[in-house]
Amino acid sequence: RTEKSALRMALSVIKDPKVRLRQHTFWVRSVHWSPDGQLLATGSADKNLRAFDLEGNEVYKVPHPDWVWHAIFYNTPKRKRIATACLDGNIRIMEAEDGHPVTTIKAHSSTINCISASSDGRLIASGSYDKLAKIFDGASGKEYLKMESSRSPVLCVCFSADSSQLLSGSGQGEVFVTDVEKKALVQTLQAHEGPVNVICFSKDGKYMLTGGDDKCANVFTFDKKWTFLRKLKHADKVTSAAFSPEDDLLVTGCADSIARIFRVGQEWDEVARVKGHSDEVNSVAFTGKGPRLLLATASDDKLAFVWDVSKVLITLKVAKARSSSAESTE
Repeated sequence: RTEKSALRMALSVIKDPKVRLRQHTFWVRSVHWSPDGQLLATGSADKNLRAFDLEGNEVYKVPHPDWVWHAIFYNTPKRKRIATACLDGNIRIMEAEDGHPVTTIKAHSSTINCISASSDGRLIASGSYDKLAKIFDGASGKEYLKMESSRSPVLCVCFSADSSQLLSGSGQGEVFVTDVEKKALVQTLQAHEGPVNVICFSKDGKYMLTGGDDKCANVFTFDKKWTFLRKLKHADKVTSAAFSPEDDLLVTGCADSIARIFRVGQEWDEVARVKGHSDEVNSVAFTGKGPRLLLATASDDKLAFVWDVSKVLITLKVAKARSSSAESTE
């Protein structure tokens, strides 16, 4: 019996969310969990940032002057923060516990599509329709680096797992790899045919994934430089993606209203579909510890959902254990 057959899992379909968040009145563009998994942030085109507890109770709401396109929690060495990217070109940094304002960074001359925090929370990166990707000092708001490689809007940015690199995705399919310390462009990938909507990394830094309008999510691996590994085909454009806390699973959000869960490594096979939204899935995020795994999704249907996908993770771990047992008896 091969490893592939031993690990093959039946495709499960999950249709019943654990929590339904209906407070927003326009597209929900972003979901993101706090590092401790206790709060979920949602950003919406209704110009509000909201934070919820695990039961779906609203902890706070922060009105913005324009659409909230992206929201992230992150920790600095001393503080817990939350930051938002807004259509007015500003990054707003707030206290994670209550949304109290800390500082506003006048970052771009146009819509900010995406923000990312370094692993130590000291640096904040942003990508904008003004064709620029930038890195700022999160405490002072001072610009650390401006990247002008893109000839089109910068749709996504993401620090690598160790924050040594910042990757930015363009509207023309390119991914630019910047060495953060050297402040230098070190690699350019033609990752997609058309816009790159998302970039994310596995926690161990082994894999990097991009998703695009070409209906594909592409997996890359790193050995001195990023190299293409595998293409995961979708039914519509891939809008978002995230790895699970222990890098067992990958989830992608798609414009066909479905979130798909894949097994990381080996065959990268699809093991589950999460169906409940009636419009494009804009954002996905995992949180969990041990066998418990929660998935948050946000959609243009004005809803955000929290799903308990622990069963998918447990099934995968059982399959791995059986595979290891089979190998040891051969």
